[in-house]
Amino acid sequence: MNTRTVIGLLLLHVLMLCGMAEGRVENRSFYSTSAGMNRTLRIYLPPGYNAADTTVRYSTIYFLHGGGANHTYYEEIVAALDTLIGTEIHPVILVRPDGYSGPYWGMTWWSNSDLNGDFEDFVVYDAVEYMESHYNVYRDGGKRSLIGHSMGGYGAVKLALKHPDRFRAVAAHSGVTHLSHVVVSYYIPSMVEENGGSGPFNPTAGDYSQVLFSLARALSPNLNRPPYYVNLPCANDGSIIDSVFGQWQTEDPAKLVSQYNPAYGLGIYLDSPSGDGAFPVINSLFADSLDLYGIPHYLEIYNASGHWDPLPQRYPICLHFLDSLMWSSASLADRNPASVPQQIALSEVYPTPFNGRAMFRFELRNDAHVNLTLFNLQGRLVQVLANRRFGKGEYAFSIDGSDLASGVYYLRAITEKNVSVLRKAVLIR
Repeated sequence: MNTRTVIGLLLLHVLMLCGMAEGRVENRSFYSTSAGMNRTLRIYLPPGYNAADTTVRYSTIYFLHGGGANHTYYEEIVAALDTLIGTEIHPVILVRPDGYSGPYWGMTWWSNSDLNGDFEDFVVYDAVEYMESHYNVYRDGGKRSLIGHSMGGYGAVKLALKHPDRFRAVAAHSGVTHLSHVVVSYYIPSMVEENGGSGPFNPTAGDYSQVLFSLARALSPNLNRPPYYVNLPCANDGSIIDSVFGQWQTEDPAKLVSQYNPAYGLGIYLDSPSGDGAFPVINSLFADSLDLYGIPHYLEIYNASGHWDPLPQRYPICLHFLDSLMWSSASLADRNPASVPQQIALSEVYPTPFNGRAMFRFELRNDAHVNLTLFNLQGRLVQVLANRRFGKGEYAFSIDGSDLASGVYYLRAITEKNVSVLRKAVLIR
């Protein structure tokens, strides 16, 4: 190594320590045999990346965008990488594949489809092979991870569960991680309402109609059924068609957990703002499925509102999570995946199920403002139990179910430090 190279490396190290070094972003297009069309990858290369130096290899993170977006979105993560690389995380290459194709906001759901193309295989095989053939990256699933937002969160978790040998960890921000629940409890009723109470359904009737038809293009295409060439999972009255819905469930992350072998040690990170519609409930239900099969994971429902705005504040947390797993042989069960201050301890709701009134307790380590709320499965607020400041100590509360319908509810406690805890409550009359 000559003197000029040594000086250059020392200067780069100083710039990284000072937070001044920046990576570069470039677009690369190639023909994807899986998608059956040209696709673009938007690639972040960390400071100091040198294509000629094949002795240095990099881990890779594949970021799957949400519905209506494409590979040019989520630019804020570039600033997060520039800030963290060299001081807090290892240098890493971030790849944003373009998954936008077809009608209905281009929502392919990162799935293999006769209508859209095979976008699952595009990511898992074509994009990975392209990166490993053209860039200095590890050819090792232990050095690959996935991030996804919304529809991309669905895709990232699904791909990781179906191909755990090809990815070390996955992070989903407000992901559609429990597809069965959101379709039955949210998407289908909303589509029926948008279409005047019954079918036949028109995808242009409203937003949820477009979402349902985009899912049908991805999960149940039917090339012999014009004009939309899909099988919907419901009849004209909104009732479930078991044969089609069963087909969708085979691609539901919450159902795929039963087929996943925890011995792979896949790291799973989930988060959602508390004020993001049904997403806190969706991800809590998915976490319940993971618990049922003893699959380690990290879930945080944090105190914020919006589907997009909170993302830049979450990137450093998930990047630390992915980095710690890609550079360690330990499984998630052997580590504390993220440090969240345990400011509040919330008991289970008892009795459960309950009829009329249920009880719970919480304990504060110190004085704090606490917001206690009850939500239904659709993520709608049904009761505010408390919203005030409490002193250090233990408190007992009750849930009055006299005006509530039978069903599953979620009790949520949020403190002023954005620490959020959820507990399930089941009401049976």
